[in-house]
Amino acid sequence: DHNLGDGRVLRFDSFSKLLSSGMRLGFVTGPPTLVNRLNLHTQTTNLHASGISQLLAYKLLDYWGLDGFDDHAASTATFYNNRRNVLLSAAHQNLSPDLAEWNIPEAGMFLWIKILNGIHDTKTLVEEKAVDAGVLFVPGQSFCPLNEPSSYVRASYSTASDEDMNVAMERLA
Repeated sequence: DHNLGDGRVLRFDSFSKLLSSGMRLGFVTGPPTLVNRLNLHTQTTNLHASGISQLLAYKLLDYWGLDGFDDHAASTATFYNNRRNVLLSAAHQNLSPDLAEWNIPEAGMFLWIKILNGIHDTKTLVEEKAVDAGVLFVPGQSFCPLNEPSSYVRASYSTASDEDMNVAMERLA
């Protein structure tokens, strides 16, 4: 309902995680006045999304219909929930409660892990030690608007194999 927030709420959605990770195609809903302004801004900055991506999304949605899209979205959510559960299991098995803590993600494809034991900056841990150990995480600092140190690391579970996720958690420990 875009009447929330006194008519100033915009919602941004993406097909990137539902149709294809490289698609980079999304849409916005909200009050027409704001959406129209955003559309004008888009036309002056990047013109429009890739024509191929738009055509692919259109053809898929046209072929599936609303029910088919809903089924695909449910299937995709199940896939990512299963991947999440594998990473959570690896984290529980390898990371002691005095080393790290995390919340169970309800959606998405990332687990945010807070490193304890007085570590307030994970940048070196991730960019040097983890890379040297053959593990890829993203330091929390990468997501801070002011580039501030962070005790968090972001682990992706979207494409890693079960074994890779277990090895990653072993090496993080």
